[in-house]
Amino acid sequence: MRPIAFIDTETTHLSAEIGHAWEVAVILRQFEDDSTHTDTEYLWEFSVDLTDADPEALRIGRFHERRQLVTCTTLAAFTGSVPAVLMHRTEAVEAITRLLRGTVLVGSNPGFDDRFLRKLLGPGNAQWHYRPYDIVQLAAAKIGAQAAGPLPWRTHVLSRAVGVEPPAEDVAHTALGDARWARDVYDAATRPEPVEMSWEGRAKHAIGMYTRTAIELEDAQRALRASAAAVERARTLASRWGILRAYGGAATELRRALDGPSTSVNSPAQPATSGTEHYHFADADGDQLHIGIPGVPANSAPAVSFYTPTEPVHIPVERLHEILNAARNLAARARRRPASPPVPADGWHVGRQWHGHELEDRCPCKQAPCGLVIAAEASPECTEHGPGSTKSTRQSHPADTCPVTDPS
Repeated sequence: MRPIAFIDTETTHLSAEIGHAWEVAVILRQFEDDSTHTDTEYLWEFSVDLTDADPEALRIGRFHERRQLVTCTTLAAFTGSVPAVLMHRTEAVEAITRLLRGTVLVGSNPGFDDRFLRKLLGPGNAQWHYRPYDIVQLAAAKIGAQAAGPLPWRTHVLSRAVGVEPPAEDVAHTALGDARWARDVYDAATRPEPVEMSWEGRAKHAIGMYTRTAIELEDAQRALRASAAAVERARTLASRWGILRAYGGAATELRRALDGPSTSVNSPAQPATSGTEHYHFADADGDQLHIGIPGVPANSAPAVSFYTPTEPVHIPVERLHEILNAARNLAARARRRPASPPVPADGWHVGRQWHGHELEDRCPCKQAPCGLVIAAEASPECTEHGPGSTKSTRQSHPADTCPVTDPS
């Protein structure tokens, strides 16, 4: 089953073309099987520019009472932990992008949140399912469209109709509070009902079973198509690898020939030609390559002849050297160790986890009062934070803005 993301955003304006999201909450539901799942809560705050802010939108979300960051900076914070974890805006955007990839969005008016999330994350990063689901529609489906009354449906009324009390005044219009409300309404609206032992009840049960089976079949067909595509790609890569290995073996033998072969054998495959010495080589795979250097080439330029069952193919030596040099450079680049990601400059505290510092507590690096590692004093032996580590940094802040002061 696809993971579900119960979402909510608090914004500086009702229009995504003008305002920005300053608070984002996600409750990620991941399924182990049809009856077991886990919910994980995430909450971020972003520093925003209030130049075009709508005072009413700020009042609804209680921006001035609840915000923790100053405005007009590139900072963000993971506020789902205590204390909050300060980070750069791009780190938070990357985290939300990864979290929502492949999920189905559920919320109260999720189209509103969808627009602000697309603006926040940037082009190409809205990688969730294209159809978000509104809890007011789920609740109406539960009690029946006729019982829900005329449009527009009111979320608070239908929430109570499925047994879920809307958030209290001090919780409403907080991103995490509204995301929890969306989750509770979803659970109430999708909770299975006992089957009534009547013709109507049995018919509804049969329709439900048919729908679930059709969805599972469609998912299985999609997975089968993906598997077939993966198999075909593997075959293509295997064929390409075989060709590259053949090219690599041929280049090795050509280089040996140009540098002067240690062993030369007159090739019986071709008749002796005046002014031409034939060489017969076998590469590591057992493939054979016959080459020779004519003493008097037809075009009066040094060339290497590739003998085939039909006519020789002559390639100028200068061009052959260019090909071999390019092959050497390509091989050198392939063998070169990938560069390590940049390590924050002196004066930064870094951590490998999104929140907390459990991993830093176990490593040999020197820790700052906040529990993160002092980047400039990371241990060379540490595989998590050391200078040679290729692992990503998931939280960081400058030492002079560390949320925990040194008790000494």
